[in-house]
Amino acid sequence: MKALRHLFPAMLFLLAACCSLPERDFFALLPDKSGSSMGGIMWFGDQPTSVTHTIRREGQHCLITLQYNPPAPGYKLTPELVRQAYGSLVSRDYTELLTPYITHDTDKTMQLRLPASCFRHSGGPWDYSLRLNFTAADGSPSKQAHHTVRLYSGCPEPGALRSNPYFFDKTYPSNKKSLQELQQAAHNCASIRLFTHHFHTGRKTAHSFSPADVNTLRGIIARLQPVSTRHAMINPTSTSELQLLNADGKVIYNLSPRSIASARMVSPENVAMMGRYMLHHQDESTWKAIFAPFRQ
Repeated sequence: MKALRHLFPAMLFLLAACCSLPERDFFALLPDKSGSSMGGIMWFGDQPTSVTHTIRREGQHCLITLQYNPPAPGYKLTPELVRQAYGSLVSRDYTELLTPYITHDTDKTMQLRLPASCFRHSGGPWDYSLRLNFTAADGSPSKQAHHTVRLYSGCPEPGALRSNPYFFDKTYPSNKKSLQELQQAAHNCASIRLFTHHFHTGRKTAHSFSPADVNTLRGIIARLQPVSTRHAMINPTSTSELQLLNADGKVIYNLSPRSIASARMVSPENVAMMGRYMLHHQDESTWKAIFAPFRQ
């Protein structure tokens, strides 16, 4: 009973946290004009079916173009919009048929024009996905193939921390502690340099930042906020580190630029893919400009 008395307030706190996540404008997260193209493979029995979609935001509409090969002649493609709630203790998924928004349809292509209201539901925040259903000519549900793709993958999906090695997330307190150490090192350091190592060529380079850029980086680091981290397996071809040095040229702290995420890359649940700290919104353009010369 004593354990339950301690557990009950914790559950109430968790429920309150889940119900008070910040809203966001999902439509604003969609790519603007330039668009993005993604492909996928769905399996119908032992036959693969390729699907490619291009999405772009134009005015107050989202334009989606689909190119695909049906699993067999006569099969029909039916698109759905799926929204999934962030911060929900139980799964909250809703689907909407997109048939009214189809502007062009052939046996291998489809175009949709969705109003912004399709991505602005109350009671969120929400994550949106496109689900493609192939059905036989007679509509038989037993002969369906499905393919689902998130429409914005820049930040983790709802419940992303469930895939971490531990059931109870331990990344946030660790990131919070390490951020305090980083900010102290940034305050004390005499200089900062960017060190890169390319694995295939073995080339190692170090670039020292100007005193003005060092002061700018100090200010940016002072305004960073800790986030939870979704772990993932990656195979990088190179590594980059911000090295903070003391007056004797000794490295007192190493920081991976990959660990710093923009607000667009942090989910409403305060989770970033491989990120540990979030940039203040006022610093995003400055951070990008400082590192632009080193991007390949």
